[in-house]
Amino acid sequence: EQALAEAQANGGNTEALQAEVDRRDAALTAANGAAAQAQQTAADAIAAAQAQTTAAEEALQAANNAAAAAEI
Repeated sequence: EQALAEAQANGGNTEALQAEVDRRDAALTAANGAAAQAQQTAADAIAAAQAQTTAAEEALQAANNAAAAAEI
């Protein structure tokens, strides 16, 4: 953007510079979107893993309870 401002001040070719600024802005926007999606995917995976851990702990407790009841 600084190069664009300098080109405008000096009467240079601002169209090419503006196109580059626009291209970089679009690339940054796309990268930010991809990063946000990756963060959401990771959060979803963590939540699923936590749910599986909870289910496994509950199954273990049920098995322990059944084993204890069988000993009686």
